[in-house]
Parts: sequence; structure tokens; C-alpha cells
Amino acid sequence: MTRALCAGLFLLVFSAASSAQEGQPFLERLKAEDPAALDAVVLYPEDVREAIFVASTEPGLLLRLQNMQNRSKAAFEELIDSLEGEDQKKFWELGRYPELIAAMAAEKKLKKKELAEVLRDYPTEIHGVAQDFNKRHREAVRALHALNEASNAAFAALIEPESREVQAAFKALIGLPELLDILNRNIALTAELGDIFARNPEGVRARAAELGLEAARRNAEADQAWVAALEEDPEAIAEMQRASQEFSDDSNDADYVYKGPSEPPKEASARITYVYYPYPYWYGYPRWWYAPYWYPRPVWYHAGFYVGPGGVVIVVGTPSYHYTHWHFHIHHHHYHYAHLSHHYARHYHHHRHHRHGAAEAIRDWERENRDHLPGDWAERRSSPDWFREYGRFEQQFGEFRARNPESRVTRDQFLNQNAERFPGLAGRDGDRPAVADRRPPGDRRQTLETRDRNSFEKYQRANDQHGRGWDRQRADRTERRGGRQGQRGSRRNQ
Repeated sequence: MTRALCAGLFLLVFSAASSAQEGQPFLERLKAEDPAALDAVVLYPEDVREAIFVASTEPGLLLRLQNMQNRSKAAFEELIDSLEGEDQKKFWELGRYPELIAAMAAEKKLKKKELAEVLRDYPTEIHGVAQDFNKRHREAVRALHALNEASNAAFAALIEPESREVQAAFKALIGLPELLDILNRNIALTAELGDIFARNPEGVRARAAELGLEAARRNAEADQAWVAALEEDPEAIAEMQRASQEFSDDSNDADYVYKGPSEPPKEASARITYVYYPYPYWYGYPRWWYAPYWYPRPVWYHAGFYVGPGGVVIVVGTPSYHYTHWHFHIHHHHYHYAHLSHHYARHYHHHRHHRHGAAEAIRDWERENRDHLPGDWAERRSSPDWFREYGRFEQQFGEFRARNPESRVTRDQFLNQNAERFPGLAGRDGDRPAVADRRPPGDRRQTLETRDRNSFEKYQRANDQHGRGWDRQRADRTERRGGRQGQRGSRRNQ
């Protein structure tokens, strides 16, 4: 999560804690410039917000904890480097289950039937990996268990001298690795946040709760509009199903998303309880991800729908950042799924304050492509035909570059040479003025790599992990699982 979100935390509590009127403009500026940052803070449940505020009063403790993480991460990297290829990816996934690691690391090796009995309490997608590592990489498993034990012991010793309140906050956050990452990455603002909270805790809590209800209500309205609009667009639903299958196929590539459990709910009316096991704080998330990704989720969760009994499509929410980023940044999708692209853009621009990950993915795409969008983009995006033409052009330009790797023909030159085939990509009278949010000349636009590599996580973490859930009528709650690791599954009452 970026500095903007931590700034959101700071400005939230500053405006709540300051009795002077000058505190209010800071909050208003945040709401105007980056309301998503504010939403991402307040959408965490009350107990998580409390842990954030309390931990922020101990910046020195947070820094010491980060130093411990750095040492643990280095040891884990050395351990995983002893494995090869796919075994490294499997080991990352196995590492999400410290209690399973402990059972497998017992002095006496578990027999196949004994391990199968242990695995009954764990998701089916990890069973084969556990059996394989129990047979071929037992020493690596035992080494990871020893590393887990050492990290847990060091953590217990670190917080032991602290008050019960501080201990409880850090124990809660150790199972929420994304939050510790936020607080430590922006430690100066975190320290200021803690100072403000210490001076007026009740004011901070009250304002955060008020803003959280407001954000949840706004997001719920946008979600309902998303579902209603899809129900009126059968072509978009058909494309959504085909795109979801392609996403599922592509998700075997870790650059997109961990595929995870694929079984959707069995009944449309069922309340779903799904347990997410994050990558442990001590070792970070897998190094091959293009952005922070702590919580692997199933494909149907990312797509925002599943096919229920009788082939009925059941829409449960807006898609994730990962899914929408995948859709918009692969050009042929706009050609093959033009109605779906149009549906995304229309929903986003009708509900610009909806702070779900899908909206952030579209914002990113627009920023990254603003030099390519026509000046009357606001009108052109209202038609699936524009997206179909855009996708066809980008495909053909990509094919041209592949056939002519030495060519210096730019994208705009290629468009000018083929203008009659792609009339919708130019502005009125051939003029392509800047769109509204283009930066001043010479100000190079940021890319995913230079935006701290985590634009989407800024909002996806709060909204997807703690803010809404499939049951959008009530807030999700976070339950902590037992175990010495401090690891948890995020149970979603869905």
C-alpha cells in the first residue's frame, strides 16, 4: 500500500483529533484528492482499526519488528533457493500453513495415511503438495519449521515487555501482513498518527466509524447498480463467462493470479464461509508477483460471479483489481469482449466514488493510456464499438512490431498510416487533445513498476479483505485462527 494510504490514516486522525478548525481542511483535501485512500482506512473493521491505531503509538517496536522480518526473509530466501523451479512455488504455498508444517516436521516421518488424516483439516489444493514434500523434501520442511519457531520466539520476546493492549494489537497485526507492511513502509507518518491517536483516541475512533459507514453504504449502492446493469446486458454476461474461462486458463501463470480453490458456492442463496490463508509476514509474498499479493483467492472470487445450478450466472460483486487489470491491459480482450469492456467503463464513470479494485484498475489503465485516448473519450467509451476497434488496432500494431522488430514506426505513426481503418481512435477532425487528467508536458507518467508496485493493493486489501464481502448488507469480520505462528485465515461470512 502506498504512501497515499498512510497519509490517509494520518489526515483522518489529525482532523478528528485537532480541536482547531485548521484540522478540517486536511481531511477535506484528502477526500477531494484521494478519497479512495480514506475509504481504504475506514473500511477495516473496528477491531482492526483499533490495532492499527495502537500499534502506531509504538513506531520503535514496529521498526524492530521489521528488522526481524528482514532477517527471517533472508533465511527463507536461502532455504527456498535450495529448491528448483516449480518446487519453489509449491514451497511458498506450503509455507502458508505453519501448523501443517509443524506436523510434517515431527521427528518421526508421517506415513502417507497419517499425513492424509492431518490434511483433512486443510484445503484440498495443498494436499498433493504436502504429500510430495513429505516424500521428497522433508529436510526443507523441517528447516522451515525451525525458522517458524525461531521467528515466533523472537516475536514473543519482542512484545513481552509491552502492555497488554500493545501486545494484543501486534498479535492481531502479525496475522495481517499487509498492514504491518503499510505501517513500516511509512514509519514517519505512522509515528505522527500514533501521537495524534494518543492525544484523542475517542475522537479518532468516532470519526473513523462514521466515515466507515458512509463508505460502506456508498460501495453497496454501486455494487447493486453493477449487478442490475449486468442483468440488463446479456451480451456482457456471455462475454463475462468466456473471459472468466480465459482468465482461469491464464491464472496458471503467476504473473496474473494464483489459481487457488476453484469450487464456487453450490447454491445461490447460501452464505459462504471461506478461509483465506495469507503468506506469512515473516517471509513476505512470493517474489515473482508484479505487485504485493498476500492473500491467494479463487478464480470465481476475482471474476465476481459464478455459475450456479442449472447454468444460472450469479453475480456476487464487482471483479477484483487483478481480474480487471488483466482484462484491460491485454489488448485482444477489448476486441473479443467489447461489451464487457464497455460495461466496466460505464459503471466506473457512473460511480466514480466506488473504491473497489476494479475501479482502480480502470483508473490505472486510463492514466497509462491517456496519450492514446481521444479528446472526446467521455463520449466514445459509451459504445462497445470503440473498444472493439481499439482492441483490433492494438492487436494489429503488436503484430506489426513482432514482424518488424527493427522498425521505428511509432504507435501514432501506425495509426496515421491506417487511419481509414480505425476512424474511432482519433479525436474530432483528427485532433487528439489531452484528456482531462493528463499531466503537464515533460512530466512522465508513472507505470505499475514506478508506482511503488502496489497501486491495486491500496484499495483491494481494505475492500476485499475487510470492507464488504459477498454479503454486502453487513461488514465482514476478521477471526483469528489459533497457532503459535500468529498466522490466520480470514474467514468471510459470505
